[in-house]
Amino acid sequence: MNDPFRKVSPGDPLPNSARSHNHLLASAQMFRRTMLGGPANAPADVPLDYGISMASVVLIQAQGGGSGGGYPDLDPYTVLTYGPAVITPSADRPYLSRRATFIGMPPGTPDDVVCITLDPIPAGGIGRAVCSGRAVVQVDFTDPTHTRAVPIPGETGFMASASFGGIPILYSEDTSSGGSGTGLRWCVVLVGDPGGASGGSGGGLTITVVTNVCPVYGGSGSSGSGASGGSG
Repeated sequence: MNDPFRKVSPGDPLPNSARSHNHLLASAQMFRRTMLGGPANAPADVPLDYGISMASVVLIQAQGGGSGGGYPDLDPYTVLTYGPAVITPSADRPYLSRRATFIGMPPGTPDDVVCITLDPIPAGGIGRAVCSGRAVVQVDFTDPTHTRAVPIPGETGFMASASFGGIPILYSEDTSSGGSGTGLRWCVVLVGDPGGASGGSGGGLTITVVTNVCPVYGGSGSSGSGASGGSG
Protein backbone atom coordinates (compact mmCIF):
# COMPACT_ATOMS: atom_id res chain seq x y z
CA MET A 1 0.00 0.00 0.00
CA ASN A 2 1.35 3.42 -0.91
CA ASP A 3 2.60 5.68 1.85
CA PRO A 4 0.13 8.59 2.20
CA PHE A 5 3.00 10.79 3.44
CA ARG A 6 5.43 9.98 0.64
CA LYS A 7 7.33 12.92 -0.80
CA VAL A 8 6.86 13.97 -4.41
CA SER A 9 9.34 15.42 -6.86
CA PRO A 10 8.80 18.38 -9.20
CA GLY A 11 6.53 17.26 -12.02
CA ASP A 12 5.03 14.33 -10.12
CA PRO A 13 1.22 14.30 -9.74
CA LEU A 14 0.08 15.29 -6.28
CA PRO A 15 -1.50 12.49 -4.22
CA ASN A 16 -5.26 12.83 -4.36
CA SER A 17 -6.72 10.11 -2.19
CA ALA A 18 -9.12 10.11 0.72
CA ARG A 19 -6.51 8.27 2.78
CA SER A 20 -3.89 11.00 2.27
CA HIS A 21 -6.42 13.74 2.97
CA ASN A 22 -7.66 12.08 6.16
CA HIS A 23 -4.13 11.55 7.47
CA LEU A 24 -3.23 15.18 6.90
CA LEU A 25 -6.50 16.34 8.46
CA ALA A 26 -5.94 14.16 11.55
CA SER A 27 -2.40 15.55 11.93
CA ALA A 28 -3.66 19.14 11.69
CA GLN A 29 -6.41 18.47 14.25
CA MET A 30 -3.93 16.89 16.67
CA PHE A 31 -1.57 19.87 16.29
CA ARG A 32 -4.42 22.27 16.93
CA ARG A 33 -5.52 20.46 20.07
CA THR A 34 -2.10 19.81 21.59
CA MET A 35 -0.09 22.87 20.51
CA LEU A 36 -2.67 25.65 20.20
CA GLY A 37 -4.53 25.21 23.42
CA GLY A 38 -7.57 23.12 22.59
CA PRO A 39 -8.54 20.38 25.04
CA ALA A 40 -7.84 16.83 23.89
CA ASN A 41 -11.54 15.96 23.83
CA ALA A 42 -12.72 19.15 22.11
CA PRO A 43 -14.88 18.63 19.02
CA ALA A 44 -12.76 19.01 15.90
CA ASP A 45 -15.11 21.60 14.43
CA VAL A 46 -14.90 24.00 17.41
CA PRO A 47 -12.73 26.95 16.31
CA LEU A 48 -9.91 28.14 18.52
CA ASP A 49 -9.07 31.75 19.23
CA TYR A 50 -5.63 31.90 17.68
CA GLY A 51 -5.11 35.37 19.14
CA ILE A 52 -4.89 33.93 22.67
CA SER A 53 -1.49 32.69 23.77
CA MET A 54 -1.42 30.51 26.87
CA ALA A 55 2.25 31.21 27.50
CA SER A 56 5.32 32.75 25.97
CA VAL A 57 8.20 30.38 25.45
CA VAL A 58 11.95 30.72 25.26
CA LEU A 59 14.48 28.21 23.97
CA ILE A 60 16.76 26.63 26.56
CA GLN A 61 19.94 24.68 25.96
CA ALA A 62 20.78 21.91 28.43
CA GLN A 63 24.36 22.44 29.50
CA GLY A 64 25.89 18.98 29.64
CA GLY A 65 28.27 19.19 32.56
CA GLY A 66 31.39 21.28 32.96
CA SER A 67 31.55 24.70 34.55
CA GLY A 68 28.54 26.64 35.76
CA GLY A 69 26.71 23.77 37.46
CA GLY A 70 25.56 22.08 34.26
CA TYR A 71 23.77 18.73 34.27
CA PRO A 72 23.25 16.12 31.57
CA ASP A 73 19.51 16.08 30.83
CA LEU A 74 16.47 18.22 31.60
CA ASP A 75 13.02 16.78 32.25
CA PRO A 76 9.76 18.63 31.60
CA TYR A 77 8.70 20.87 34.53
CA THR A 78 12.34 21.67 35.41
CA VAL A 79 12.91 25.01 37.18
CA LEU A 80 15.72 27.03 35.61
CA THR A 81 17.15 30.49 35.54
CA TYR A 82 18.83 32.13 32.58
CA GLY A 83 22.48 31.61 31.80
CA PRO A 84 24.39 33.23 28.91
CA ALA A 85 22.71 33.65 25.54
CA VAL A 86 23.73 30.93 23.11
CA ILE A 87 23.84 33.53 20.31
CA THR A 88 24.69 37.09 21.39
CA PRO A 89 23.00 40.22 19.98
CA SER A 90 26.25 41.36 18.40
CA ALA A 91 26.57 38.04 16.55
CA ASP A 92 23.05 37.83 15.13
CA ARG A 93 20.44 40.34 16.31
CA PRO A 94 17.65 39.26 13.91
CA TYR A 95 17.96 35.59 15.00
CA LEU A 96 18.05 36.51 18.68
CA SER A 97 14.90 38.63 18.36
CA ARG A 98 13.03 35.71 16.76
CA ARG A 99 14.44 32.74 18.66
CA ALA A 100 16.21 33.82 21.84
CA THR A 101 18.13 30.84 23.24
CA PHE A 102 19.75 30.71 26.67
CA ILE A 103 21.75 28.16 28.60
CA GLY A 104 19.54 26.81 31.38
CA MET A 105 21.08 27.11 34.84
CA PRO A 106 19.97 26.03 38.34
CA PRO A 107 18.51 28.91 40.39
CA GLY A 108 21.05 30.75 42.50
CA THR A 109 18.79 32.80 44.82
CA PRO A 110 15.08 32.88 45.79
CA ASP A 111 14.76 36.13 43.82
CA ASP A 112 15.96 34.70 40.50
CA VAL A 113 13.79 35.10 37.41
CA VAL A 114 12.87 31.57 36.37
CA CYS A 115 11.53 29.63 33.42
CA ILE A 116 9.96 26.15 33.47
CA THR A 117 10.71 23.58 30.77
CA LEU A 118 8.01 22.11 28.56
CA ASP A 119 10.10 19.50 26.76
CA PRO A 120 12.60 16.82 27.76
CA ILE A 121 15.96 18.28 26.69
CA PRO A 122 19.02 16.02 26.30
CA ALA A 123 22.48 17.27 27.23
CA GLY A 124 23.56 19.88 24.73
CA GLY A 125 20.10 19.92 23.12
CA ILE A 126 17.62 22.77 22.88
CA GLY A 127 13.98 22.76 23.94
CA ARG A 128 11.14 25.01 25.03
CA ALA A 129 10.51 26.60 28.42
CA VAL A 130 7.75 28.90 29.65
CA CYS A 131 9.15 32.37 30.34
CA SER A 132 5.80 34.15 30.79
CA GLY A 133 2.35 32.69 31.37
CA ARG A 134 0.97 29.63 33.08
CA ALA A 135 3.11 26.56 33.64
CA VAL A 136 3.01 23.31 35.62
CA VAL A 137 5.62 22.68 38.32
CA GLN A 138 6.00 20.94 41.66
CA VAL A 139 6.01 23.11 44.79
CA ASP A 140 7.10 22.05 48.29
CA PHE A 141 4.48 23.49 50.66
CA THR A 142 5.65 24.29 54.19
CA ASP A 143 2.39 26.12 54.96
CA PRO A 144 -0.93 25.24 53.26
CA THR A 145 -1.93 28.93 53.21
CA HIS A 146 0.99 29.95 50.99
CA THR A 147 -0.05 31.38 47.63
CA ARG A 148 3.32 31.92 45.92
CA ALA A 149 6.29 29.85 44.77
CA VAL A 150 9.95 30.83 44.94
CA PRO A 151 12.99 29.12 43.40
CA ILE A 152 15.30 27.15 45.69
CA PRO A 153 19.03 27.78 45.20
CA GLY A 154 20.54 24.78 43.43
CA GLU A 155 17.20 22.92 43.09
CA THR A 156 15.68 22.34 39.65
CA GLY A 157 13.04 19.71 40.44
CA PHE A 158 10.61 21.87 42.42
CA MET A 159 10.02 25.27 44.00
CA ALA A 160 9.24 26.30 47.59
CA SER A 161 5.98 27.78 48.80
CA ALA A 162 5.99 31.31 50.21
CA SER A 163 3.63 34.03 51.34
CA PHE A 164 5.36 36.70 49.25
CA GLY A 165 7.95 37.03 46.49
CA GLY A 166 8.37 34.62 43.62
CA ILE A 167 5.41 33.87 41.33
CA PRO A 168 1.69 33.29 41.99
CA ILE A 169 0.26 29.80 42.45
CA LEU A 170 -3.01 29.63 40.48
CA TYR A 171 -3.92 26.07 41.50
CA SER A 172 -2.41 23.38 43.70
CA GLU A 173 -3.30 19.71 44.01
CA ASP A 174 -3.16 18.48 47.62
CA THR A 175 -2.41 14.75 47.69
CA SER A 176 -0.67 14.77 51.07
CA SER A 177 -1.41 12.11 53.65
CA GLY A 178 -4.47 13.11 55.64
CA GLY A 179 -4.86 16.32 53.68
CA SER A 180 -2.29 18.17 55.78
CA GLY A 181 -1.57 20.52 52.90
CA THR A 182 2.20 20.31 53.28
CA GLY A 183 4.80 18.59 51.15
CA LEU A 184 5.21 18.40 47.37
CA ARG A 185 2.21 19.32 45.23
CA TRP A 186 1.73 19.67 41.51
CA CYS A 187 0.73 23.26 40.82
CA VAL A 188 -0.21 25.63 38.06
CA VAL A 189 1.84 28.82 38.42
CA LEU A 190 2.02 32.14 36.59
CA VAL A 191 5.58 32.62 35.39
CA GLY A 192 6.80 36.16 34.77
CA ASP A 193 4.73 37.98 37.40
CA PRO A 194 6.30 41.46 37.48
CA GLY A 195 5.08 42.23 40.98
CA GLY A 196 6.50 39.27 42.87
CA ALA A 197 10.27 39.72 42.94
CA SER A 198 12.36 40.91 45.86
CA GLY A 199 9.99 40.20 48.71
CA GLY A 200 7.61 42.94 49.75
CA SER A 201 3.99 42.48 50.77
CA GLY A 202 3.11 39.83 48.26
CA GLY A 203 3.66 41.39 44.85
CA GLY A 204 1.55 43.69 42.77
CA LEU A 205 -0.58 41.23 40.79
CA THR A 206 -4.23 40.56 41.56
CA ILE A 207 -5.49 37.20 40.28
CA THR A 208 -9.04 36.93 38.96
CA VAL A 209 -10.30 33.43 38.23
CA VAL A 210 -12.41 33.49 35.06
CA THR A 211 -15.06 30.80 35.10
CA ASN A 212 -16.27 30.91 31.50
CA VAL A 213 -14.50 32.10 28.37
CA CYS A 214 -15.82 31.85 24.80
CA PRO A 215 -15.76 29.57 22.94
CA VAL A 216 -17.27 27.19 25.48
CA TYR A 217 -17.34 23.51 24.55
CA GLY A 218 -20.84 22.09 24.79
CA GLY A 219 -22.49 25.27 26.07
CA SER A 220 -23.31 28.88 25.36
CA GLY A 221 -20.67 31.58 25.63
CA SER A 222 -21.66 33.59 28.65
CA SER A 223 -19.25 36.16 29.96
CA GLY A 224 -16.97 35.10 32.77
CA SER A 225 -17.74 36.12 36.31
CA GLY A 226 -14.52 36.26 38.25
CA ALA A 227 -13.87 35.16 41.79
CA SER A 228 -11.30 37.70 42.85
CA GLY A 229 -8.28 36.45 44.69
CA GLY A 230 -6.20 38.55 46.99
CA SER A 231 -3.13 40.37 45.77
CA GLY A 232 -0.50 37.80 44.91
